Order: sequence, then C-alpha cells, then structure tokens
Amino acid sequence: MVLIFEQNDITKIKVDAIVNAANNSLLGGGGVDYAIHKAAGPELLKECMTLGGCETGQAKITKGYNLPSKYVIHTVGPVYIDGKHNEKKLLQSCYENSLKIAKDKKIHSIAFPLISAGVYGYPKQQAIEVAVDSIKKFFENDDYEIVVKIVFYDKESIKTASEKFEKIEKYLDKNFEKNELSSENLSVGKPVVKKEKLLKNKKIEKQVRATYCKNRYAMLSDDLPLIGSLKTGKQEIVKKDEPKPITLDKMIKNLDLSFSDSLIKIIDEKKLKDSEVYYKANMDRKLFSKIKNGSHPKKSTAISLCIGLGLNYKETNELLVKAGYILNNSDKFDVIISYFLKKKNYDIYEINETLLYYDQPQLGVV
Repeated sequence: MVLIFEQNDITKIKVDAIVNAANNSLLGGGGVDYAIHKAAGPELLKECMTLGGCETGQAKITKGYNLPSKYVIHTVGPVYIDGKHNEKKLLQSCYENSLKIAKDKKIHSIAFPLISAGVYGYPKQQAIEVAVDSIKKFFENDDYEIVVKIVFYDKESIKTASEKFEKIEKYLDKNFEKNELSSENLSVGKPVVKKEKLLKNKKIEKQVRATYCKNRYAMLSDDLPLIGSLKTGKQEIVKKDEPKPITLDKMIKNLDLSFSDSLIKIIDEKKLKDSEVYYKANMDRKLFSKIKNGSHPKKSTAISLCIGLGLNYKETNELLVKAGYILNNSDKFDVIISYFLKKKNYDIYEINETLLYYDQPQLGVV
C-alpha cells in the first residue's frame, strides 16, 4: 500500500475508484457529493435510487459513469457534535468499509476526500489523523498492492496544523538558501544569496561524490592525502604515514558497499523485516525488491528508505552518498526532509502532507 496526498478536484482524478462523502439517502447533497453527481451524470442518481440509502459508517458501490474512475464508493460520515458521540469510530468505519469494498472488487487505486471535514464539522486535523490511521491499520501486515490518495480541494485545507507549519516556516526561513535565478525570487523581488555562496551550494553535491571517490583511492594508495569534509565542504589535507604500494588485491578487498548492499546491512543490523522497512517508507514491495537487488534509486526513493529505516540526519547523508546524493540547503525539498530528520520525526505521511503544501514531490510516489 502506498498512501499519498494530492491537491485536486476529486472528480478529475484517474483512479479505479473515488469515494463519495454522501448523505444517508445517497441521492445527492452538497459539497463533494454534489460535485460527484454532477460530473458522473444522471445515471449515477438512478443507480443510487436502487440502493436503499446507507447507514452512517457504512459504504456502497456504484459505477462511475461519466467520471474518469470506473467506480464510486459512497460512504456516510458522522456529523461532528463534540467528539463524545461515537464520531471517531464511525469515521474510522467509513474508511474501513470503503477499503473492504475496494479489495473485494480488486481495486488498485482509490481516492478519498477528507470525509466529514466539510459541512459535517469534523475538525480537519483530527479528520486527517483518523483517515491516515484508519488506512494504515487496514493494510497493516497486508501486501495488497494499492495506491490510496487523500485529496484536498485547495491548499488552505492542507494547512490544518498551524503550529506545525509555523515551525517549519521558521526553519525554512533560517535554512533555505534560494537560487538567485528561481522564478520564486524573480516574481516577488526577494533578496538572493551571494553569488559565491550560491555557486558553492550548486557544486557541493558533485564535490561530495568526487571527494568520496578520491578518498576511497587515497585510503588505498597511502601516498595521496585525504581531502574534503561532508559537513562543511572545506578542502582539508589529512597527513598520513609513509606511503605503501597500491595493489589490485588491496583495492578489491576495500571495495566500498553499494547503496543496496548498505541497505541490506542496515536492515540486518537493526534486525528489521523487509516488510517493516517498505511499509514505513511508503513504498510497494516490487520497488523495494528492485532497489534491494541493485537497481539505482531516485533521490526521493533513497530518502524514503532512509525514513523507513529510521536513520538520523548524519546517517541519512552517509547512505545517500552511496547513491550519489546529499541533502543541501539550496533545495527546498531537502530542507524540509532535513527538518523532519533533525526532529527525529519519521512519520512519512506527515512529511508528505508538508511536502504537498510546499509544492514538493512526495515520498513513496511511484
């Protein structure tokens, strides 16, 4: 199971099924219910009239008609009163029963709106937490391959936890070094970093890779100095003992571990199951197997695995460099990832919610 967030009109998403936050009659209403019926056409209402309504927390399925999705799963969320009238349990049932239908119908991609968070008054942050927890729990210890989307209509509905975003904004202001040629800077006329600093940030990832390779050779050759620092990028000369002759046997013996070999080693050291890692990395089993068997990962995929492994900031950079990447402060995506790593927050769904808000690619998206 892969769970991602998306800002979109749910009636325009191409998935096997979308979920309708319906009322008990299933005959149409306001909000997303109205939008889905309007986009699907009158045939949807005709089929809904044969279903005999739906109890709160339950779900029923129809065809999608004029929608891009093949099916519509209708579920009725609770009206929020005060949180003491079984609202949470009923909301959990909406997700569970919708997903049961999806599995029965062999649906492999499904999009949910944020159920009950509109006119039904469920607090949005709590509604997100219930949605994520319910979906995670449903697929716990289950390798069923499905992409689940939680869809937000606009950006403001994503920004549900003001305290969290305020802290992230402060961190970005302090640590993010904007590219002087970015459209963001040009459009608003914001001050830019000095050219020397910008050039340093642009080159640092290439320097790390080059320095890493040079140092591997230097450690074997012994007549060459060690150079470079991953943390600062400074070129530092490290004195060594008298030079020794380099041999092919010595080079082969000291081969550095690849990304996949390092991944396997960390999993073994932490005594983790593969399923634990790819589940926490928001990754499907097939992609995980490819990476483990030596396929070169994209940067976002490599970072997903670092999150799944629970690596700290330093450990993440040490593993990323095996694939030729590092985290740096001239990339907003990298700075957001660094924020969560330094907070030791490995909730990949919370990370993805934040990445969506800042218009960055999400982790685990295939």
